[in-house]
Amino acid sequence: MESANSYDVLLAAPDPSTRAALGRALRSQLKARISEHGSARSALTSYSNSRFDAIVCDSTLAYPDCWCLLRMVRSGRFGFAETPAFVLASLQEQAALSALADDFTRVLESSSPDETIKQIVRHRSAHHRPLVLLVEDEPNAAAAAERALNKYFHVEACPDAESALLAWRARRHDLIILDLMLPGMSGADLLPLILQDRPDQPIIILTAYDAPERHQELMLSGATEFLSKPNNMRELPGLCSRILRDHACLRSARQARSAAEQLVQLSDRLQAVNYTLRRGRTAEATLHVQRAMDVFRTTDDFRYNAPGDDLWTTLVQEFERPQEKQTT
Repeated sequence: MESANSYDVLLAAPDPSTRAALGRALRSQLKARISEHGSARSALTSYSNSRFDAIVCDSTLAYPDCWCLLRMVRSGRFGFAETPAFVLASLQEQAALSALADDFTRVLESSSPDETIKQIVRHRSAHHRPLVLLVEDEPNAAAAAERALNKYFHVEACPDAESALLAWRARRHDLIILDLMLPGMSGADLLPLILQDRPDQPIIILTAYDAPERHQELMLSGATEFLSKPNNMRELPGLCSRILRDHACLRSARQARSAAEQLVQLSDRLQAVNYTLRRGRTAEATLHVQRAMDVFRTTDDFRYNAPGDDLWTTLVQEFERPQEKQTT
């Protein structure tokens, strides 16, 4: 079960009829390849030796139970820790067991295999695989990294810095895995060329030299993480996922800080508009309004969430309509 294009499911349920019904539904609606197991122990062995797009686990597994299996999955010691899991439970159990779910685990009501598959189909349709640029000139090392990643990421491999720079400028990959020792331009020379264009680009450096001073220098220059050769390919997907998650959090924090600063600017401008209008200085008020509008035009958060044309028209008409006389 190593194909990136197939949909591979680890199915663990003690009852053979349950496994058969779910297996038929998965094959029919998802064209999935199924690895069926009647125990958590057997399922974990399969999970450790292969890569899966999803885990479907019946809550009736016992000794060890499905939650023991999922704790071992989430540890990251036996494979990709973020493999989506769907725990099948009775209607009576569902509410109680949902408290045990995590960001990658859902508890589904088990009475309808077709409904279970619909939930998995929706999850698959909504799942986004990040784009990774792998810059590695050693064919065997590049192939090993691609095999480790391509179930969970879209991987584009380049054997040298020049082709990698062209690929990155064309597609702006979510993550770059960059070998330092490359033919021609080195990885250390490529790093600043990328960072001067996108300073927050996540980049993992691959290096055969375990020199802390060199690592420190490159990380202070903008590299995100280091991975020493030879590396444990089992850990590579988890490392990539963690770095992308951290990057998304930091980007959200920066956007929130920027939006707060822009709100302060907007508030100050509106107060200036109010002050100048009250004193009859309409020309100055108009300039302050224009500066306030610049906030919407130059800030992504405001530009995407600013009032649309229909709302602007409604707001303008609100003050153009004659005011109705109030009756007493």
